Amino acid sequence: MKFLANENIPLGAVQWLRSQGADTIHIGTSYFGISDREVIQLANQDDRTFLTFDSDYGELIFRYGLKPSAGVVYFRLFTHQPADFVRILSSVLDLSNGGKTRINFEKMLTVIDSIDTVKLRIRQRPYS
Repeated sequence: MKFLANENIPLGAVQWLRSQGADTIHIGTSYFGISDREVIQLANQDDRTFLTFDSDYGELIFRYGLKPSAGVVYFRLFTHQPADFVRILSSVLDLSNGGKTRINFEKMLTVIDSIDTVKLRIRQRPYS
């Protein structure tokens, strides 16, 4: 699985993804300061699933037609602590299973909400 992590994704979570064998680029360390449009171009160029805490990407997809082919995962979390984020990622992803995920992100805006520190709600809206 290939990910593009927005600069607001904790570096500890990016390091965890890499330790699990996920090919992960972090905007904050590799492409700091690029625009949202450039982020989507980069995600499309490398066919990467984009991970973010930024709600603007829903508008970019549905209003302006900028559609990452591998999908966008928007996290609306109770906490932004790296350890909690890693726990949430590990519950959603199954990277030990040949790099496959439990959820298909392709051409989807996936919203992952934390109701509290334990319960998650996952919603998806397709785009083409």
